[in-house]
Amino acid sequence: MMEKAHVHFENNSKSELKLKVNQAHIYKRSALFGATLLAFLVPLASALYAVFFGEGPHLAYLFILLIFGYLGIHLLKAYLWSSYGEEDMTFSPEGCSYIANFKHFSGTEKRLKYPYYINYDVVWENDNQLEAVLSIYNDEGHIRSNLKLPIDEMEKLYVNLCDEMPWLKDPEVKADVDGAFAVQFS
Repeated sequence: MMEKAHVHFENNSKSELKLKVNQAHIYKRSALFGATLLAFLVPLASALYAVFFGEGPHLAYLFILLIFGYLGIHLLKAYLWSSYGEEDMTFSPEGCSYIANFKHFSGTEKRLKYPYYINYDVVWENDNQLEAVLSIYNDEGHIRSNLKLPIDEMEKLYVNLCDEMPWLKDPEVKADVDGAFAVQFS
């Protein structure tokens, strides 16, 4: 699920980008929190009740606790993402790195070596307003943001990234199949 975001450059550097999730409505976050709490507490309470007041421990209780624990971890990540989620991207002449942070959790770090291309993909038209996601790729892999921005903000971000990087000397601009442009850093 793609969330809307706002852009923040770290330490006034155009090569360290942070996309932060706009917090979801309180109703969505409280529903996610309630579902997370239920996923952890109901199986645990029922297993403890059955052990102390029922017929004793069974192997099925362990499986139920593992399944609901797995579900609870994913619900907790969804809650933290909708409240505190951010994507950290660092661009350098050596390569690009990307990591998604959930406050107490973080995703795996993805890296692309030089040369890499920066592009944006139009993903949604909402109330006659186009929205886009940032995309970074090379021959080895592809990094695509999970956060979307309005197309005018994405164009400003794209221009900032392509124009303000200190190692950007002579960009080689080429058109993609769909007409979008990509910049290779040289």
